[in-house]
Amino acid sequence: MDITGNIIQIGDIYNNNEGTFTKQEIVLEFTVGEYANVAVLEAIQGDVEKLAAFKLGDEVKAEFYLSGRNKPWTDKNGKDRYFNVLKIRSIELVSAVGAQPVAPQYQAPPVPTEADPTIPF
Repeated sequence: MDITGNIIQIGDIYNNNEGTFTKQEIVLEFTVGEYANVAVLEAIQGDVEKLAAFKLGDEVKAEFYLSGRNKPWTDKNGKDRYFNVLKIRSIELVSAVGAQPVAPQYQAPPVPTEADPTIPF
């Protein structure tokens, strides 16, 4: 699956105490029809490095996959909880923050004058 949107939040890089696991989250704002939505995407391990190139406000296209736990996690109240995560497979810049579209340069044609014989009347 993929999504295109603007980065509205970039989380801190998380490392576990053993240094064996790294993750970082970004939040994208996107629209479906007329409704604004957000999605939290997670990069893990080597994919965390990919996020360093992006800034708040950048428009990106991210390909991701849905991942979940096959066994529940028990919270502090003893209730079983399931969760899922949108894990980034690839991410690319669509447009950088503050980027302005480049308008074509228009140059007016020369105005004919009697003084310049190279320009036809």
